[in-house]
Amino acid sequence: MDKEEETLEDQLVRLATSGKLAGAARDAVRRQLAGGFSAVFLRGRKVIRLSPDGKIDVLATLNPLTNIRGRAKKKPSRK
Repeated sequence: MDKEEETLEDQLVRLATSGKLAGAARDAVRRQLAGGFSAVFLRGRKVIRLSPDGKIDVLATLNPLTNIRGRAKKKPSRK
């Protein structure tokens, strides 16, 4: 498949599997912190805020039944 024929999804998969996507995300966070802004991200099920001064705050811990994409998982039925 030519680069011209690649879909956006194909490009993202290629970047993710090559490690370039993670590197770009780390660079973006570094630039954000250098600019004096906090960065908020997920680490496991914890919502973390990293401040420019290096302070780390746990803003929330997600419920295990909550899908990270925001949709609740169905609870197992009791029979």
